[in-house]
Order: sequence, then structure tokens, then C-alpha cells
Amino acid sequence: MPGSRAQSKKDLIIQVWEQLDRETLGAAELHLIQQAISETLGARAVDSPATIARVLADEGVPLRHPEVLDFDSEWRLQAEAGFDDLDFSSLQKAPDALKHLDAVRQASKQKGDELTLWRVDQFVREAVEDLKRLAGNNAGSEIARREAKELSQWLSLWLQTPELFADWLELRLGSADFRELFPDFSKHN
Repeated sequence: MPGSRAQSKKDLIIQVWEQLDRETLGAAELHLIQQAISETLGARAVDSPATIARVLADEGVPLRHPEVLDFDSEWRLQAEAGFDDLDFSSLQKAPDALKHLDAVRQASKQKGDELTLWRVDQFVREAVEDLKRLAGNNAGSEIARREAKELSQWLSLWLQTPELFADWLELRLGSADFRELFPDFSKHN
């Protein structure tokens, strides 16, 4: 949706709003703008619905206030119960983080909560990119790079087939290849 002319986040918000060609701003439009920000600037650049609404209100866009407030409240609750405390820094911690993410994904899918499903997806994609950077960073230890590479593969697979991931992970953790790469892992689990 976003074009090449956006120079700042504010410009991007205004540009996407104009492309939507809507009369008033509510939850659906805010969600689309958040998606465009994430796709263009990264998931961490996504502002709250109220912040985006404020930018557009300053530009004279009429708001559907109750809808904007409800959407912002829901977004903030989800952000607070979000993924900041999930830890993919080691093989020992990652399985629990993945179980939590999968529980959120399943509950959101059951409720038809597309926003949370999108957030889970964006969070995992960003974690994969962070892990790939860590895996390629020669400043880190060899084991940290190996774990980061392994975890980026886990998360990439989880994104592709979350329903099969738990079974795959069980097989992976029991494989001779995994035990050879990470002999200390089996001692702790």
C-alpha cells in the first residue's frame, strides 16, 4: 500500500490514509495504517492507534471516537500482555516462549482476532531477523551464534507450519544432529 514518497512516519500515516480514501477514521483504518507502518518501517515503529488518530485529527480527519478509543484500549491491553517478556536468547528458554506464542496464536485464531495474529506474526518475523543478525555476528561466542542460527530456523518453521511445530521440535531435540551440535542442551532438559 505505501508508496515511495513517504519521508517520515507522519508522512506515511497521511499517505496511507489518503490511499484508503475513506470519510472517517476508525478501527479498520487504524489497523491498515499500522500494517503499512510495520511493512515499511518495521514492527517496532508501529504507534498506538491513539497516536495515529492524533496525527490524522491534526490534519482534519474526522474520527469515529468511540471506535478509536475501544481499538486503542484493546491494542494497549494486548501490548501490555505482549511479547516483551518472551525470551529467545537461548535454546533452554525458547521452547517456553514458543509455547506461549502458540497459545496466543491459537486463542486469537479461535476468536477471529486478526490483529493479534498479525502481531504474533510480526513479532516472530522480527525475532527471526534479530537471531539471523546474531548468528552472523562474529563478536559473539561460537555457541551463541550456533544457538541463534538454530533458533532462527525454529521460528521460521513455526511461522510456516505452527500446527506441526511441536511435533517437529520434539523430533529435532531428539535427533543425533541436534545432540551433536548442542550436547549441553540435553543435560539441562
